[in-house]
Amino acid sequence: MSVLVPVLPCEVLAVETPVSGDPGEAHEAEARLNRVSAHLQQLVDTTRSARAHFSANQSLTIERVELVLSERVQLRAQAALAVSEAGSSAFRSYGEQIESIHAQARQIEDRVSEQLAEIRGCVSEAREILAMLQCSVQLHWNIGVPLKLPRPDADYGDSAENAELRARYESQWCVAALRWRSALEELQLLQRQWRSLLDDRVEAERLFVSKLERLSDGDALHVSDSIEASAVIVPAVSTSRQTTIRVGAAIKPGERRSHPLLTNLYDEYALQLATTGKSPPAEAVAQWWWRLTESQRQQLIAEAPLVVGNLAGVPLESRVAANARSAEHFANAEGISAQEADYWNRVAAGRVKLVVSDPGNSRIVEMIGEAGPDTVRVITFLPGTMSQMKHFHAGSAQQVAQYLVTRSSGTSVAFVYKDGSWVSWLGPGANTNYDRLQELGGQVAEFQREVVEREPSLQGDSQVAIAHSAGMSVLSGAELSGADFDTVMSLGGAFALRDWRPDPGTDYHHFQYDNDAINMIDGGRLWTPHELNDVFQQHVFDSEGLARFESHSRIAEGPETNEEALKQMLDLLKGEI
Repeated sequence: MSVLVPVLPCEVLAVETPVSGDPGEAHEAEARLNRVSAHLQQLVDTTRSARAHFSANQSLTIERVELVLSERVQLRAQAALAVSEAGSSAFRSYGEQIESIHAQARQIEDRVSEQLAEIRGCVSEAREILAMLQCSVQLHWNIGVPLKLPRPDADYGDSAENAELRARYESQWCVAALRWRSALEELQLLQRQWRSLLDDRVEAERLFVSKLERLSDGDALHVSDSIEASAVIVPAVSTSRQTTIRVGAAIKPGERRSHPLLTNLYDEYALQLATTGKSPPAEAVAQWWWRLTESQRQQLIAEAPLVVGNLAGVPLESRVAANARSAEHFANAEGISAQEADYWNRVAAGRVKLVVSDPGNSRIVEMIGEAGPDTVRVITFLPGTMSQMKHFHAGSAQQVAQYLVTRSSGTSVAFVYKDGSWVSWLGPGANTNYDRLQELGGQVAEFQREVVEREPSLQGDSQVAIAHSAGMSVLSGAELSGADFDTVMSLGGAFALRDWRPDPGTDYHHFQYDNDAINMIDGGRLWTPHELNDVFQQHVFDSEGLARFESHSRIAEGPETNEEALKQMLDLLKGEI
């Protein structure tokens, strides 16, 4: 019998740890920015007071009043205040995320310790039984033992007494073996959660950095302890200190989030934009867009593509052109991989079409196929748990949609959707957070309503939604929010939200391999597609010996590993089954 070597949680989990980052420093930075916000608020109040004071002073000329206390100065001071407050919010959010990740990491480590203790106990029991029955078996803590009690050594004998002793330990051995296997399966799940937590930390850091980078937008103001101005100086009436404002230099088109031509559009919706971050309604955007001259539209695509490429109400053709322009900037960003650079170069060259593209905010929607007179169906594809920008760069998120569009002879167009941070295993975006799943579903419904249904070339086409894993939970939220589809396909789909009910006018189908891990994770949960045989037509395929998690991923892969399932999906869309 081999000796079991003690194993620590850190040896079971990934070497790299998500327990990184200092929440205390993030909250301290938030406090500093709050103090800056207070000074900026004072600047805004002072400017207002000074304007009133000079308005009453008839000895100053109109030109002097306009120069010193123009409304532009006040608006820029307010913009600086908004920048500071946004920075404070970014630090606060990052601190809260890191605190949550630290707490979840400790929970995982505790659970790993519990499972290792369980395995050690099972090994002790197995050793005792083997010694009692004189069996020699090699024990490996991370492999487990067979459910059937091994045969004794040759010299053990077959006496009635020995047979009775063996029968006594058969059941005990089987129970220990089952507990051992269960603990190993739990460790596999914990390893996945640990890697997911690491991805969450990386994503939190990336979003935090991108938010801070956006605060340096040259069309806004550079905020510091002394806000300097090269153009305008505003005397502070209530203090002896002179506070100044400096307007920053122009920035690259791929980073720019404002433009003079956007002023008329944003004026009416400035408060909505500032408080919710939501752009103006698509109808208002469309009216504004068509009031512009062709020259002005091309100027916006060239100079503010990051805005135009993500604005509902702008036609798809113009959004694709704008995002191709932004991609020229993204392809040359520092610190990106060769794979990501290649992806953005293909977008810039027009070989990949994006109707949403803002990597700083994890926003991307890729359009596969051409929207035109031959289009008869529109596919919206929602990827599974932990889908990130890198999966688009690698092409793994688009495999199903790419196959269906390519094989449909120009009659299909697909949108592979991940507009913002997607569903994760843990944290605020966890696939058990019903509120977040419903929020994502609402965004999908809005995309259908304000982008897909507004495009003239796609109106009247059959609407198909395909969702993998937790994407199905999001899809149920989209239906709850009013999205209407002719056909819904669940690919190893997770549970639907509590209030979801099937639409009588929608055909529902569920595709999976026979040992899909979702069956284990969601077993017995209400509204899970593989259990709703009266709603979802079931399409189940032989897993061919693959593990459960591999089978769960496989159903959303390309024809090299998943061809039989893809062919059935294609036949279903063509109405052949």
